[in-house]
Amino acid sequence: MMQRRELYPAQSISRNTVFSLLVQATTTVFTAATTLFLIRRLGTESFGTFALALGISGIAGLVARCGIPTSVSRFVAENRDDPVGSAALLRDALGLIIVTAALASSALFLAAEPIARAYSDPGLAWPIRGIAISLFAESVLALYLSLFIALARIAVNLRVVFLESAAEATASIALVAAGTGAAGAAFGRAIGYTVGVAVAVGIALTLFGRVSLVARGGSYPGGGGRSSAMRRRSSHSTRSTASCRALTCCSSERSSTRRAWACTARRAD
Repeated sequence: MMQRRELYPAQSISRNTVFSLLVQATTTVFTAATTLFLIRRLGTESFGTFALALGISGIAGLVARCGIPTSVSRFVAENRDDPVGSAALLRDALGLIIVTAALASSALFLAAEPIARAYSDPGLAWPIRGIAISLFAESVLALYLSLFIALARIAVNLRVVFLESAAEATASIALVAAGTGAAGAAFGRAIGYTVGVAVAVGIALTLFGRVSLVARGGSYPGGGGRSSAMRRRSSHSTRSTASCRALTCCSSERSSTRRAWACTARRAD
């Protein structure tokens, strides 16, 4: 049990509450500062184009994430004392969300031109392409942020969100100041989320890398000497149930996607 606590040193509720508040405050401050700059620099028309691209990505994001981060966080929180099973579940979930996010992002990237024509705004195409790239990184980052929440390590999220927000603000301001317009703001967002993913992956490798070393020793910490076959069956059962819940979440979010498309269509009219 001591080894498990070293792998997953859970923090108190009050401490996590404070860090959760700091995470939200960090996002709010950086977003407000970046938005004020973009409004002044881009003007109402170009900023409206950027905001429209963001709205479209919100709809695509439902398909890209497909409920996977929520499902994984629930299972990791319930099996926090099983480091090997949690690491295996993360690997499977990462592979799954890479596929769904890549499909959604690619579809949005390819549909940028037709969407721009539908809105009678030729300048909308490149902002949508930049947001499509951002969507992929944003979906992967959502998985890791949910993972750290499930492990009761909100302080890790604060570090990731701060670096991601700082990188996004810096890149967006620099690109827009260079005269790239709304497309620059979109690609700045993509750069920020890519930095966030890199930081989150590094932290996850540090955490689960130690778990992998322990797992090679035969039985994981506190596992009571389970055989390798028993661990594989347990891990397979956990991943199968997680996949079923992810599909359930996905079907629920598809209905939300249809409602969001209907709302967007009414606004366009």
